[in-house]
Amino acid sequence: MSPGEFDEALSLLIDDEISPGLFQRLRDHLVGSDEAQWQYLDYVETHAVLSLELGPHPLQSGASTVIPMGRILARQKRRALRLAVVAGAAAIFVAALVSTYIMLPEAPLARFKASSLAQFELTHDTPDGTGPGDGQELQIGSRLRLTRGSVRLDFRSGVEGIVRAPADLTLRREDLVDLRHGTAWFSVPGGASGFRVDTPEFLLTDLGTEFGVISNVRDPDEVHVFDGQVKVQNHRGIEEQVLLAAGDARVAETDGRWQTADLDPEAFFDSLPPDTPLPPYLYWSFDRDKGPGLPAGGTHPDRQRISASSVNGSLGTVAGKVGEAVSFDGLGAQLHTDWPGIAGGNPRTVAFWLKLPPAPAGDPGDKNYSFTLVHWGTFLRGGNTEWAVRATNEKYAADDLYTPGDTTRINLYLGSGWFNGSTEIADGEWHHIAVRYNGVTDARGAPVVAIFVDGRREQTSYISPRPPVPIDTEVGVAGARPLGVAISRSGRSAPFPGEIDELYIFDGKVEDGTIRDLFVPR
Repeated sequence: MSPGEFDEALSLLIDDEISPGLFQRLRDHLVGSDEAQWQYLDYVETHAVLSLELGPHPLQSGASTVIPMGRILARQKRRALRLAVVAGAAAIFVAALVSTYIMLPEAPLARFKASSLAQFELTHDTPDGTGPGDGQELQIGSRLRLTRGSVRLDFRSGVEGIVRAPADLTLRREDLVDLRHGTAWFSVPGGASGFRVDTPEFLLTDLGTEFGVISNVRDPDEVHVFDGQVKVQNHRGIEEQVLLAAGDARVAETDGRWQTADLDPEAFFDSLPPDTPLPPYLYWSFDRDKGPGLPAGGTHPDRQRISASSVNGSLGTVAGKVGEAVSFDGLGAQLHTDWPGIAGGNPRTVAFWLKLPPAPAGDPGDKNYSFTLVHWGTFLRGGNTEWAVRATNEKYAADDLYTPGDTTRINLYLGSGWFNGSTEIADGEWHHIAVRYNGVTDARGAPVVAIFVDGRREQTSYISPRPPVPIDTEVGVAGARPLGVAISRSGRSAPFPGEIDELYIFDGKVEDGTIRDLFVPR
């Protein structure tokens, strides 16, 4: 434990705000260091002295709270004498104090912290359904259902975990978590060896290690071991039990056996995304229970005045990636709003879930398989005056011509320049899309843009038929279109036949970690 962390841990301990994981590290540090024990005693003594001096005196309610330095020095001398007397019992005293602290009945078995955009429901298996503490604590029978984002778990035993949505877990005992589904990473210190995770398909017993578990309804459950060893027992078929070591990954087969898999560290978080302030944002969940119409949520000051409606066709609601999604009829339906969009060269981030069917059979380079997904601004003005996130199989060249391609990928069209992604997205599966503009240009004068598909940053290419120009999105002027979804830009674009869910528009740059947090694995 570093000196800074030690000081912080002592301060949180005195204020009774220390987390179980940090308390475990403080206890281990005190037990293993005589110097730390002396520092602890000194800290507690100084805190007691200051509390007495600064506290209200029954006979001097209006007295000054300024403590003369001479009085503090005198108390320090007396404290040094007293410390010398108890020096031989310091380790025993600390151990007893720590033991007493751990045994406090109100100490939670586990605490959790949610990421910035997380959505969750916490219930407790008690007669009144209430739980311990401040609402971010788990006891035996506590159930946490996570629909968006991620949470960090800190167990009293020192076990740490990061769980990604969608997830449903219940704390059965301090050393047993029931993971009905979800993607979870755990780090188990040596003193907590024996920690177990139970999924519908296997029981994992930790042997002091770091591991990840993936459990979902559609696919077999998986285990990935990053350090140490685990033991896994299949619940089905022959109920085969195997011992796995660092670098091993297995998939639970239906007959009880285990199939070897590739270790996938990127499927898991080993920490929460940085707790940085989010820029103002608009958010559409497209869930029917959010009220009539399509009201915007989020934190953007414009959210309450925005109206949205469908034109040129009907918008349906289907099962989405999170809750429900908006479905377009493929016959020309569009979603229009009256929000003008983000103007000029201001930074921005657009993120959403997309489900797009494959291109029609026949010519794989059908140039009509091209769709505008999210759009605002003006077009055909000779500059980068529009913002259009598109899905297209057109291969744009520097001469402003396009040729058929065999991959449908994300494309950001700006007016006089465009960025192309690389991942196939028209496969009938849900993909998380994020496009970010930082508000700056690079050494060539090209805008700094990043495209993410399923939480991973794309290899992108930037094409401009003329020397690069900055982004200058036009809003609120003649010919400018407000925010639209599935809006055809030109006659080349066919009506959009896909589905969109969880649309976020951030009025600023969003960090990579938050974009990954918006991606719901599997």
